[in-house]
Amino acid sequence: MADNLTAAELGGEAILLDVKSGNYFGLNEVGVFILELIKQPRPVGYVVEKMLEEYDATPEQITTDVLAFLNQLREQGLIQETNSMPA
Repeated sequence: MADNLTAAELGGEAILLDVKSGNYFGLNEVGVFILELIKQPRPVGYVVEKMLEEYDATPEQITTDVLAFLNQLREQGLIQETNSMPA
């Protein structure tokens, strides 16, 4: 997550606040699950794999949805793309 981001969970959903811009974003249960997965730098394949374990959908659909969601977060400045991986 970006340094300027604060998150609060509320009953399985979450609110993300960009403290620099003052914008806030609501996430449903699936968004919260993905956010938890990417608190540490992770490859997209890892996120897709964990989503497949948790949700009943095709690999293609999950991959498409995960990429779209991550791109949305990145475009809003809520996450940062990185090439570094945890040790």
